[in-house]
Parts: sequence; structure tokens; C-alpha cells
Amino acid sequence: MQTGLWFRPAQNRMTLQSSGNKCRPIQELLIVAAEAPQRPPCLQPQWAAPQRPSQLRSPSQNMNPNGSQDPEKSMNCWKDLQIQDLKPSPGPGKLLQVHEELLQTSEELLQVREELLRTSEELLQVREELLRTSEELLQVREELLRTSEELLQVREELLRTSEELLWDHKELLQTSEELLQVREELLRTSEELLQVREELLRTSEELLQVREELLRTSEELLWDHKELLQTSEELLWDHEELLQTSEELLWVCINPESLF
Repeated sequence: MQTGLWFRPAQNRMTLQSSGNKCRPIQELLIVAAEAPQRPPCLQPQWAAPQRPSQLRSPSQNMNPNGSQDPEKSMNCWKDLQIQDLKPSPGPGKLLQVHEELLQTSEELLQVREELLRTSEELLQVREELLRTSEELLQVREELLRTSEELLQVREELLRTSEELLWDHKELLQTSEELLQVREELLRTSEELLQVREELLRTSEELLQVREELLRTSEELLWDHKELLQTSEELLWDHEELLQTSEELLWVCINPESLF
């Protein structure tokens, strides 16, 4: 009796692949080949069995009464087969080649999977670094905001100080004007006193001394006035520089990307 490996068409035509999309080992294929049902005598070795082997004629139905094979009955056996489902069965060498190709493909897929895992780990590391960098940038932004608030407070204090200095300067100017008016009045008084020179010579001498002292005082006040003017100009320059610095800091706070 002739035995061999035959395949059911349509359902499990390729027995190399089983459920779960995993390759069956070659030992299991050899066991399946050894335990396969008998091949009908009407079939050649290169052909597979029909989809339902129960529909095949028995060997005795294809024999003559004298024991010889009847060609017509063998041809009837061919007619009973579903020829459209028959296909050449691959040999053991083809199965080994397919098995090796599938193993090679699975190894390549495993390598691709490992590379994808490494790439995902690297991407996770990059993501963690980006998160840390974003946290650091947020901290720097908070520090810049705090610094800008402190600078705004300093600017407000400087503005208040500059306003106070301006008021002092105005008061000093007003005082100097009053002193000039007093000086003019004293000059007029001195003229009047000169007219009464004969009577008030002693008083005139004292008034002259007073006048000299007032002149010195006025000169000192003028010098003080010049120094105050120079100081006010320097303060104005400092105020403009502070305004420019505050504008730059505000621009940096609004656009922190300009720092990089």
C-alpha cells in the first residue's frame, strides 16, 4: 500500500502554517506525513486527494474479477474527484525551503522589532529631556518675571525720587528768585541810604558789610544753583537710561526667545 502526505484544499492547503500564524516545526510535518491516510491508487504521486476522501471509490471497485485494474473504472475514479481543488503538493525540499525562508523572515522581523524598541526608547529619552528643558525654561521665565517685577518696583521708586528732586529743584529756583528780589530791594535801599549818607554813614558802612555778605551768599547760592542744575541733568540722563533698560527688560519678558 502506498502512503504519503496529502492536503485538503481550501481549508488547510498549506499545512506549514497553523493557527496563531506560527510556523510548524519540520518534525511535526514529518509526523503528519507518516500518519497521513492512504493515497487512492487512481491518483498519481504528484496529485493531492480530493476535499472529501470518503467520496473516492475503493480499490476493489477499480479492479476486474481476475484481480487486474480496469482502466475504465480508474477513469471513473478521476471523474469522482473535484479536479478544480487539486493542486501539486510541494515536496519535502520545497517545505524546508519555505520553512527556512519563514524562519529568516521571522528573524528579520525580530531584528526590526528590536530596532523599533530601541528607537522608541531613544524617543522616550528625548521626550524626557525635552520635558526637563521645558521645566528649566519655565523656571527661567519665572525668575525673569520676578526680576522684571523687581526692576519695575525700582523704576517706580526712581521715578518718585526724581519727582521729589524736581520739586526740590523748583523750590530752590523759587528761593533763588526770592533772594534776587531781596537783593534788588536791598540795592534800592542802599541807594536811598546813600542819599541819606551824611546822616547814616555808620549805618551805611554796616549796610555795606551786610551787602558784601549778601553778595557772597548770593554767589554761593548761584554756585549751588549751578550744581543743582548739573545734578538734575545727570538725574534726567539716569532716568532716561533706566527707562531704556526697563523697556529692554519688558521686551525680554514678553519675548524670552530673543535671549537665545
